[in-house]
Amino acid sequence: MDELIKLILMHKGKSTDYRIVIKGVQVMPIGVELEITHLPSSDHAMLIVP
Repeated sequence: MDELIKLILMHKGKSTDYRIVIKGVQVMPIGVELEITHLPSSDHAMLIVP
């Protein structure tokens, strides 16, 4: 979650400036793996959401 917060604070873009891709489902820890990409800069963050 820290990576996502840093990404948003660094770019301070509109919500349409980000792409969220579901990368898969993880068993340990249980959750969905997401990749969030800031489109204008190609910076990205990985996040596992329970």
